[in-house]
Amino acid sequence: MSCTIYGQKGHGVLNYMDKAPLPRASPEAAGPSTWWDLYRAGAVRNIASFYEDVIAGRCENPTVRRAVNGCLTCILGREAAARRTRLTMDELLRENRRIEVDLTG
Repeated sequence: MSCTIYGQKGHGVLNYMDKAPLPRASPEAAGPSTWWDLYRAGAVRNIASFYEDVIAGRCENPTVRRAVNGCLTCILGREAAARRTRLTMDELLRENRRIEVDLTG
């Protein structure tokens, strides 16, 4: 997975599992010029955050909304493609259809 980013003061290609260079177009562009292993570093941060939340008794988990939205977006894309039509999130949610998962292999 990768993401190409273009901005007024720089550009970059972020690779999830490898080096992620962000060359700068000007000296005033902020931040490090290269990140490494975003996947592993992100997992370590997430686990540390989860641990701290459990210890502190915090249960709000602010990433849930973003995760649910990401899953719904995938479902919306799959359904629109399967139906070969345009489909809005409102239409999809109004259907309130349950999808049974087959985990038998």
